[in-house]
Order: sequence, then structure tokens, then C-alpha cells
Amino acid sequence: MKRIFIFLYATAIAALLFSVSLFTLSFGIEMCAFPLMLVFTAIFSLVALFSLKKRPSPRLVFSTRKFCEYAPFVAIVAFVLRRAGVSDTSYTLDFISVIFWVMILVFSCLSVFFLKEKRMPFKFKEKKQKPSVIKRIFFELADWIDAFVQAAFIVSFVNVFVFQLYAIPSESMVPQFLIGDRVAVFKTASGPSFPLSKVALPRVVSYKRGDIVVFRNPHYASGRKYEVKTFVNQLVYMLSFTTVNLAYDESGQMLADPLVKRVTGVPGEQLVMVDGVLYSRTASDLDFKPVELDAKFAKYNLNELDSSLKRKVHDFPITNDDFKSLCEIEEKRKNLDIESAKLECLRIASQFNMLCTELGSFKPFLVGDWQTFLSGKDLWVYSLFSNIDNLTQRLMTQEGGVIWFSTFMTDWTKNCPSGKTPVADDPYEDSMYRLNILMKLTAGRIVVHNVETYLKTGSFSNDDDERRKLMTDAQNLYKYSLFNDSRNMPVFPENKDGRPSFIEKNEYFMMGDNRFNSLDLRHSYDQTLIPVTEADAYSLKYYSRLAPQTVNASRILGTTTLRFYPFNRFGLTQTKVK
Repeated sequence: MKRIFIFLYATAIAALLFSVSLFTLSFGIEMCAFPLMLVFTAIFSLVALFSLKKRPSPRLVFSTRKFCEYAPFVAIVAFVLRRAGVSDTSYTLDFISVIFWVMILVFSCLSVFFLKEKRMPFKFKEKKQKPSVIKRIFFELADWIDAFVQAAFIVSFVNVFVFQLYAIPSESMVPQFLIGDRVAVFKTASGPSFPLSKVALPRVVSYKRGDIVVFRNPHYASGRKYEVKTFVNQLVYMLSFTTVNLAYDESGQMLADPLVKRVTGVPGEQLVMVDGVLYSRTASDLDFKPVELDAKFAKYNLNELDSSLKRKVHDFPITNDDFKSLCEIEEKRKNLDIESAKLECLRIASQFNMLCTELGSFKPFLVGDWQTFLSGKDLWVYSLFSNIDNLTQRLMTQEGGVIWFSTFMTDWTKNCPSGKTPVADDPYEDSMYRLNILMKLTAGRIVVHNVETYLKTGSFSNDDDERRKLMTDAQNLYKYSLFNDSRNMPVFPENKDGRPSFIEKNEYFMMGDNRFNSLDLRHSYDQTLIPVTEADAYSLKYYSRLAPQTVNASRILGTTTLRFYPFNRFGLTQTKVK
């Protein structure tokens, strides 16, 4: 009998110390934590340490056992309440509270163990009095409620510290995951943290390229208010077995948090992506090399999927013909002869000047006017090509037009290094430099063709084969600008002082497999109009989301290794390719 009271006293003392660690003078929801735990500890002590010890009875044994069963649950509720308000807590205080909570868990479980009927230290005479129907109904209902509450807490603990179930909300991981797939995420090895605190179990896993991980979205705020809301949403999500999701923003849009993506960059690497191919290099080997494993998982053209899988895909971001067009542009860009492009740009500028002189509309420009002839959004790829006829007319008739057009076409040639690679040691900048040249060549050809057509017909819009081809080229280049951020990524982390930088320790870079339909760590959620290349002061512009970043291992919740629903797709997730 002495042993059971040792554990009960230990539980009460741990609960009291835990209560003290929750004390705060702040006026908010956090002030409820201390009295809640203190009242629970007082009632527990009264029942278990005084009444039971003085006059043991089956009812008091049952009550004490229930108090012990609920002690860790009440304590974790108080722990969360203390951290749910505006008052911050230090890591030290969190750690102390966690230690006391673990003591409550251990001692209360031992108390329950020794209060079971088989090990009962008390002997009572059996009473055969049959309870009334009302009492039987009441006890039956109480048992159901008790079982549900305990199950809910146990499920919550399992979800926080062992594994969690997630429903896939988007098609960013097609063909690995489809919308509605349910996956199990194993968390223990990833070092899960106690709710709303930074105290966590030790992380014993390091992530490898190809691992599919669930992680907190770095694009969202991580303040206390947001963390509390996220915790409540996740709690409801877990208790409803992924059927109820409350994670919506003020506009009614579902929050993309957490995210499910594949690890594509690991510590010690520098990455770059060109034409859909991911390259990496390390400090020991500074040559960028294709990442073969990424090429196995990355999917760009969903039209190539198996027909049985295609029927389950909702969104095809690009048609098969458009994808072929993108690849053709990339091939042209790759094989572009810079020296020939220089000569053609110079020829186009000279030819336009001669045509305008022949037209007789050329006038001397006013000093300075030509420099601002087109600027800002006028140089957006779409604006420039869609307004190309109006632009031609302005260039022909307005002062400074000829000079601006000549500068636009040829200024980049002055400082362009000779040879095949105009921008050394940077595949992305090289490719964007070449893309800008392709766009300028197309624009220049259309303008010259317009003037020639005008001289012959008095109109720009003569629908001849050459114009149709040029306008198709322009349209394809604009389409490419829309998909550029999904096929290309600048060197990341960016070089510092001309020297390579590398992904730091415990930092990881993730992308979705469905590269045209994945807002991931390559992207910002905001679009910005930027030059196609910074190397040309008169570069065309496009709207970009590129803003690559990494996520710290502490923000990774776990790895997905099992897809358990739908049952016809049940199986382990693919992280390696044979």
C-alpha cells in the first residue's frame, strides 16, 4: 500500500510544481492556465492523498484512478493555454514545464498501473446491490464520454509525436499524389515539438534528396496568434481524421500550410535550374552537374501520363503542343550564335533607319527624349508584342524613335563577351541573356516587316505568311515567359562577392514533382515585373515569382512513407528510383 501512495504523492507534487511554472500576471487567456491546474491538483490531492488514505472505498479508488488518467491531459491543456495568449514564454520556462509534465505523465501512469484490480492494494467486500436503470444508463453514457475524451487525447498525442494523417489538397505532387490521397507522416524521428513551444524531441534523422516531407509553409507568418490558430486547426483536423479542415484565410481560401513536397536540395549544395534540368555543385566540385535523381521525379508534361492516371488529374497546366513549343524555344536559345545575333541586331537597326529615311518621316530627335521612349511596363513582353503595330507607328513618326529603336536593338552588343557563353559560370544568367536576345530579334523583325509592308500597302496589318510566322514566334515567346519560373531558377544560394554560396547545415530546399503546378520554395506568392536579364539596360521584362529559399529542419514535421487511401493506390511512397 505504501508504494501506491508514493506514486500518488509524486504525481501531486509534480502537478503542483507544474502549476507554479504556469503562473503569469498577464491578463488574457494565458491567465486561466494556473488556476485550472491548481484547482485540478487541489481536488486530486483531496481525493487521492486524504480521503483515499483515510477511508479507502471502491468509489474513491475509481475516482483516484480517473484523476490519474486525466492528469497528463489536463496538464497539456493548461500548457497550451499558458502559451495561447499574448504573453511570451522563454525556452527555459517551456523546458521546465515540459519536465514537470513528463513527471506527471510517468507518476500518474504508474499510479494507474498499481490501482488496477489485479494489483489493488485495498481489499473491499463485494456488494451485490444492482444499480437502478437510470444509474446504469448514466454510467454507460459516462463510460462512452470518458472513452471518447481519452481516445481524443491519445490520438492527439500520437499525431503530435508519432505520426499524423494528411489529405493531399492540390496536384503539386502528381503523379506521386493526387487530390484527396491520404498519407501517413511519421514524425518521431523528425523531432516533434511540444504544442506552441520550441521544446522538441531530439531529431535523429537527416533528410535525403528524394524524401517527401511535410513542412510548415515559410510564406506564412509565424507569430503567436497564427501558431495558436494553426494548432487549433490541426487539432480539429486530427480529431476528425482529416475530414474537417478549418485552415482558411479571411477571404475563404484554404491555407497551404503545411506543405507536402520533395527534398531536391540538401546542405552543402548550390543549385541552378535551366530548361527544366536541376544542376548542383559543391565546394569540392565547382562544376554544375545535372541532378539525375531529380530528373526521375520531375514531371512537366502531364499529357504523357498513363491514361488511367490522366483521368484522375483535374488540371493540365500546359497542352502537349505548347510544351513542344517551350522545348523548341529552349533549343533555339541553347544553340543561339551570339555573334550572328549581334550582326542581325545591327542590321535590323540599320535597315529600320534606312526605311524611315526612305519613308521621309524621320526627323532629328530632341536631346533626351529618346531615352524614355519606352520604359517600365511598356517593355513587358506581352505589352511590347501586343502593341507592336502602334509601337512601329510611333517609332516611325515620333522624334527619337529611330534612335531609341537602334539603342534597344544594339546596346547589349557593346559589352557582350565574344564566344558561346556571354555570362560566365552562370547557366541561368546565360540562358536568360539568350532569351532576351531571341525576344529582341523577334520584335526587331516584326517592326522592320511592318515598315516594309507599310511602304508597299500603306498598312501594317497585311496578313502574309511571314507576319503570321513572326507573330506566332512572338506569342510563343510570351507563353514561355509565363512558364519561365517553372522551368528555370537562378543560382541558389546566390553567389557572394563572386564566390559560390551553399545551402547551410540543417537547411533544405523542396519542390513539387508537378513543376508547372507547384508553388514551392522556388517562388514567392507575389509577382514582380523584372528584366529578363540585368545585363541589358533595355531588356524586355516579364512577371516573375522567383524567390528561392530554404526551410530549416526544425520546420519539417516529418516524412511521408505511406499512402493509405484510396485503397487501390495503397502503398509506400517513392523516394528512390532503381
